[in-house]
Amino acid sequence: MAVCEIWDVRGRLDHPIDYAENPEKTANPKYTDADLQAMGDVMKYATNGDKTERQFFVTGVNCDPATARDEMMMAKAQWNDESEIVCYHGFQSFKHGEVTPEVAHEVGVKLAEKMWGKRFQVIVATHLNTECLHNHFVVNSVSYIDGRHYHDNKKNLRLLRQRSDELCREYSLSVIEHPSGRKKPYVLGQAEKNGLPTRDSVARQAVDEAISKSFTLKDFDRQLSEMGYRINFDPNRKYWTIIGKGWQRPKRLYKLGEDYTNERITERIKENSYAVKFSRFAEPTKPVKVIRVKGTLKDAKKIGGLRGL
Repeated sequence: MAVCEIWDVRGRLDHPIDYAENPEKTANPKYTDADLQAMGDVMKYATNGDKTERQFFVTGVNCDPATARDEMMMAKAQWNDESEIVCYHGFQSFKHGEVTPEVAHEVGVKLAEKMWGKRFQVIVATHLNTECLHNHFVVNSVSYIDGRHYHDNKKNLRLLRQRSDELCREYSLSVIEHPSGRKKPYVLGQAEKNGLPTRDSVARQAVDEAISKSFTLKDFDRQLSEMGYRINFDPNRKYWTIIGKGWQRPKRLYKLGEDYTNERITERIKENSYAVKFSRFAEPTKPVKVIRVKGTLKDAKKIGGLRGL
């Protein structure tokens, strides 16, 4: 039984990093350090030697793992790609005790080849540091063959899960024949815990930024709209919802965390107004005393003491 999921990684995300790197610039100056950083962070996490036994279980599809980030950015430069999404981060998690590291990685590489191998560059890394072995996929958002984008939608997610199930049957691994719903898997939660960008973490950042610049709900709505999000404050709805570009359906804000309920968002916006109303202003400086003198500049220079300065 393998559970699959995938989400986009946006270059505009500017989150803290725990390593130092001197990125080599590509021929495309339209991509910033933040774009390179976002992709680099995901690759570093996916190919972490502590999780993969010194990189033994890392494979590149249409790219060399050692230079994958630069190769992907060069593909973007070749096709003049300026999209906000720099890559996709996916995973395939196996049932505990059902698969060996070698088989898990082999299945992951075959899945990447079947799903993206004809047009996209992909890194496949098998993590061995949890009870459930799982594969990570870092997929370039643009095809190095034709410059077209990969689309993270319901159709492609179904196809990803279908091909994963086919491979599981081929390797005599269990398959969920009639899934009634798929909960948020452990590895997705771990990605957020390790500071990697996910759809939820990017939405939280946008909401936090919008709140910090708002004094009313109308301001909040406008700020989110400028960042590409739509929010629904419908009083007939029990929960407020948010939807971003490329999302298939809206998300209830309270599911982003306890600071994102209707009541808490309202409180946080009100706190901004309160802070402005009662903020301390700098004490006025003493007014400069102006002394007027009669006559010419020559006469003024003859005046002694402070008045003559």
